[in-house]
Amino acid sequence: FIEFDSKRQDWQRLDTQIVKPKITISNIKVENGIKPQLEAELFNADNSDLVDIYVAALVYDADNNAIGVSSTFVNYLPKGQSKKIFFSWNDKFANNPSSVEIFPRINLVKGL
Repeated sequence: FIEFDSKRQDWQRLDTQIVKPKITISNIKVENGIKPQLEAELFNADNSDLVDIYVAALVYDADNNAIGVSSTFVNYLPKGQSKKIFFSWNDKFANNPSSVEIFPRINLVKGL
């Protein structure tokens, strides 16, 4: 249960239009060994440098069941540049990986 005291909050509406940064993911490779690994390339197609990028990866089997979730963090990615990102797991996947989804996230209101 969470309760907010509305008298103590200083809520502010953002006047600026927030635009989601352009980030692309490519070259995804999955290895299902004793300790599975996933490698991909993160590309900053935005007009500005990006900082504090949280990236989550979900691995699915042939029945579209999630069989693995992992995350990583990229501190800094200059505009027009790419960076290899890596994910790992301690145990072999229960089923063979069939597909992968990778979700980069950035705090769009940090510093506003």
